Amino acid sequence: MDEQVRNVCFQQVVALAAAGARGLEPQLPEKQIIDWPCAAQLAMQQGVLPIVSCAVMRNSNPDVPSELGEQIIEHTRMAAAKNQIRQQRIMWLINQLEHAGIDAKLIKGYAVADCYDKPECRTSTDTDILINRKQERDAYEVLRNLGFRVDRRNATSHHAVCQHPKYGMVELHVQLYDELIHEGWFGALSEDDLIKEKEIRIETANGEYTTLGYTDHALFLVIHMVKHFIGIGINIRMMLDATLFILKHKADIDFDRFWHVLRKLHFECVMNCVLTMLVRTGCFDWHEFPGASESENEQVDLFVREVINASAASGVSQEDNAYYEYSKAVMQKSVGRTKYCTYMIRWALRNAKSQMLPGREQLFVLYNADQHKKWLLPFLQVRRLIDLPLQKIKSGVTPQRLLGKRIDDHTVVSDRMKVFRTLEMV
Repeated sequence: MDEQVRNVCFQQVVALAAAGARGLEPQLPEKQIIDWPCAAQLAMQQGVLPIVSCAVMRNSNPDVPSELGEQIIEHTRMAAAKNQIRQQRIMWLINQLEHAGIDAKLIKGYAVADCYDKPECRTSTDTDILINRKQERDAYEVLRNLGFRVDRRNATSHHAVCQHPKYGMVELHVQLYDELIHEGWFGALSEDDLIKEKEIRIETANGEYTTLGYTDHALFLVIHMVKHFIGIGINIRMMLDATLFILKHKADIDFDRFWHVLRKLHFECVMNCVLTMLVRTGCFDWHEFPGASESENEQVDLFVREVINASAASGVSQEDNAYYEYSKAVMQKSVGRTKYCTYMIRWALRNAKSQMLPGREQLFVLYNADQHKKWLLPFLQVRRLIDLPLQKIKSGVTPQRLLGKRIDDHTVVSDRMKVFRTLEMV
């Protein structure tokens, strides 16, 4: 599929998703023909197929091939039903954590689903729960007793990954952002600048939960979105999450503080690109977003191209490198190259230590070993001590991360850094 066709298909899916998210009939050019197999596949990749389905069902003149249309609607019904059941389970899980004295806050995911016209169609692949760092071990114990496999976070990470056959993946956060983001991106900002408001209690048909204050949560959704844009790429659902949350809670959001923080982080342009793209669908209006402004066409076109190309990048390692290259550029500007290299060496050593000595459960899963054979543990530990350094050397990214080594101008990373500069992020 050539670039122009992909771009048209992407814009159509954005328009359909925006309409479905708001409960409106989609507004597409009359003469524009939708390649529905392509649109359905892209919507699936972008995490919005059930939301697009809502728009299709509202369309007074749908031109979806009947067989494909039935498949999309059936998929949506099944996804919505599973999502409802999983949400009920997550609400019960939060109740169990709270009953055990854990200060648990639900963030993004199900905490933003009610901003959609059909909340059950905003599906989640995982659940994010923010806890007090001092209660981390107690929270692990609660989850293990409920049958979760807990993969503890490493020394520089901000969350553990917990897996359960019924509850799915739960990410247990001790802070909102990775250490590298705190040290590299935030500069003079601290977590206290990003979490200022009193937590709020939300009641739903499936249960109650505590979450962040409205401005804090809006900032988190945008920063989380930009983090993925810099790294492995973002999808339409992330953009809708941030936009719909702001729209629903605009009476409670401190927009002066919201835009002030985004300007300090150099993320204002990216957010305005997202809003410009969505306003152009006809499903949103500028007056709904206080303090926002329309981005230049060149910036919007570049942003859209990056979102489209994210899944077609040459490899995860290249996109992973873009994340570190961006962090390097921002951090070196604020503290200088020497302090940056010193920090990154310490960061890498702490990170490597955690990766080389993972928990017992994690080791058995990593090497697909029988967990009942406890005598295998020392052998697995030795194997890990050998395997990890070899993997790091083979990946070839260590010199670039630690020593500020320049990337070849013809690589994906260098091109992405040019994009970040055009979007005023560096």
